[in-house]
Formats: sequence, C-alpha cells, structure tokens
Amino acid sequence: LKSRVFEAAVSRSVILCRKDDFNVIERYFEPDKEFVYYEPGELKKTIHQILNNYGKYEKIAERAYEKAVKNYTVKAFVHKYLTDI
Repeated sequence: LKSRVFEAAVSRSVILCRKDDFNVIERYFEPDKEFVYYEPGELKKTIHQILNNYGKYEKIAERAYEKAVKNYTVKAFVHKYLTDI
C-alpha cells in the first residue's frame, strides 16, 4: 500500500480506491466507513455521486482522518512496536 492513502486520510480527503482482487486498503481502513471503492469504468459516476452528496462523504473522510492520526503516525508506531524494547 502506498503512502498516498495515509496522506489523503490525514488531509481529510475522501479516499477513492479502485476495487481489485487484492483490496489491501482493507487492512487499514473500512470500506464505506473510511473510504469509498469505485468499480472499474465507474470513477466518473462515483465522483458525481460524492459531489452531489458531499455531507455523507465528508463524514467518511473525517473517520479516515481520525483513524489515521490515532493508528498510523510515527508516535502510534513507536508506542505499538517499540515501547517494550
């Protein structure tokens, strides 16, 4: 998973992820709660849906932000993996 997903979350952006066979993003964020999948060939439709209902998607972006700053910062990493060393 590339860092841009976490950068988008910390920037309070709606994360759009193309649905594929791997779904690696689901190790870190929950679909429809913290990010939005779009199907191949449906990106434009999904973007229009988000823009027309932005209040709903703004909450998704906020939840992704909250999870990212709680779990995926350097401070969280050090606390989780290095505290007992």
